[in-house]
Amino acid sequence: MAQLKMEDFIDRVLTTSERVKFSQADPYGHLNTAEYVDMVLNHRLEALATLAGINLMTLAELDGIAFVIHKFSVNLFAPSMVGDKLEIASWIAGLQSNGMEVRGIVIGEEDRKTRAAGIFDFITIDTKRGRPIPPPEVFESRYQNNPLVSLPFSYDYLEGIKRIPDGW
Repeated sequence: MAQLKMEDFIDRVLTTSERVKFSQADPYGHLNTAEYVDMVLNHRLEALATLAGINLMTLAELDGIAFVIHKFSVNLFAPSMVGDKLEIASWIAGLQSNGMEVRGIVIGEEDRKTRAAGIFDFITIDTKRGRPIPPPEVFESRYQNNPLVSLPFSYDYLEGIKRIPDGW
C-alpha cells in the first residue's frame, strides 16, 4: 500500500466525466445551478477513490476524520444542456492550518469551455470530538505505487481550457 503525502496532492488534478441527465435540468433543459456543486462534490469522492485509492467515507468511519465544507463560491460561465458530456476536475490549491482550498471546474468535454468553476474551503474535523484538526499528513492508498505522480498539475491542465476564471 502506498503512503500518499498531503503535499503530494497540491495542484494534482483529478478528473471524472458525467453526462447531464434529465432529472438534473430545469424545464428549459439547462443543468440546474445546484447540480454543479453536487457534481464537483460527488466527483471529488469518486476521483479520490478511483484515481488515488482513497475512500473518504472509510476515513471518516474508521479514523474519525471528515472534510466538511466551510464555505464555497461558484461562478457560472455557460449553460450545460441535457445530454451534454462534461468533464469535472478538481485539485487542492492550498493547505490551511485546519483544512484546505479545493478548486473545481466543470467543462464541456468536446469544446473544452468552462461551464462552471468554484472554490471550496474545507475544514478537517475530528468526528469523535467534533473539533477542527489539521489535515492528515499521510493517506493510505489501496494502490501499491503513488498514483498522484501520473496526474497533471493544475497549470498544465488549465492550458487547454477556454474561459478560465481570473486568478486561476
